[in-house]
Amino acid sequence: MLAADVYHNDYKQSHHDQLVKLGEGKVIALGEVGEVPTPAVLAQQPMWTWFMIWGNFVNSHNTPETLRDLYGCPRVLSHEDFATNPE
Repeated sequence: MLAADVYHNDYKQSHHDQLVKLGEGKVIALGEVGEVPTPAVLAQQPMWTWFMIWGNFVNSHNTPETLRDLYGCPRVLSHEDFATNPE
């Protein structure tokens, strides 16, 4: 797995594409982000497999609307999307 850190909403297409090329088929991820990627960014940069937001940046650098849009995006899965089997 290869990961990139993205600060200040700097989701450059070239960074995504270069990491895909460097990875030669490995999974790529957003290791640390402040401002979350938008659904539009994820559509343009489809190879990101996961992201991690700095805990103290969740509310300080992202609006509730931005977070709702991101987590409502069909490309994004969260723990609620996985059914647990009580048996």
